[in-house]
Amino acid sequence: MKERPTLFSTPMVQAILDGRKTQTRRICKPQPIIDEESGYIFIGNTLFDIHDGDWQIPMYLKDIARWDIGDVLWVRETWNTLTAYEEKPDHSVMSVREFVYKADDDRFDKWKPSIFMPKEACRIRLLVEDVRVERLQDISEEDAIAEGIERKGEFFKSYQKIHRGPHKGEEHPWNVFPNASPKTSYYELWESINGEGSWDKNPWVWVIEFTKL
Repeated sequence: MKERPTLFSTPMVQAILDGRKTQTRRICKPQPIIDEESGYIFIGNTLFDIHDGDWQIPMYLKDIARWDIGDVLWVRETWNTLTAYEEKPDHSVMSVREFVYKADDDRFDKWKPSIFMPKEACRIRLLVEDVRVERLQDISEEDAIAEGIERKGEFFKSYQKIHRGPHKGEEHPWNVFPNASPKTSYYELWESINGEGSWDKNPWVWVIEFTKL
C-alpha cells in the first residue's frame, strides 16, 4: 500500500465531501501511438504488432499505472492557513484547525494552489478500490454520475462557460443549458478542466474507483 498525493479541483472536492464522487479519470502517460505504415503500436519504448488487436493496450497500460488497489490517495486541494504568518510557517507542527479550504468557504481573497498543499494540511484520504483502463469517450452514464456531476431533478449540470461580456469565463446558470444526459454533462466538465477539444482527442485514461476514508 502506498500513499500518493492527488490533485482535485474545488468542485470535485465538494463532490467528494458530498458523497457524489467515487471515480476519477486521469490521462494515461504515455499514450499509445498507432503507426499503420509500420504495423506497430508504440507505448513508450515498447512495440506491439498492430494486427494482434487493441486488447494489448489496456493490459499494458494497466501494468504501468501509478495506482494500485489498496493505495491511498491523499487529496491536494486549494487551501490556505487560517493565521497570517510573518515568516513561512512550519506546517509539520500545525494543527489541522489552522488550515482552511476553498471547498468549504470562498470568502478569503487569496488562496494557495493545490499543488503546494503540504501533507499536514490533508483532510481527505481515498482508498483505491479498482483501477482499469479505457478510452475517455467509452464512459458509461452510470460512471459519468460517479464522476461527481451535479444533478437537479431529471437534469444534470451544464459546465459550459460564458464566452463574452462581463461574466466571461463563468459557468452558465442551471436554467440555460441543462443536460438530459449525464455523459454530456461529464463531457462539458472534462473540457472545463482539460481545455477545449480535449474530449475529441479521446485519450486512453486510467479509471480509479475509490471510497472516502
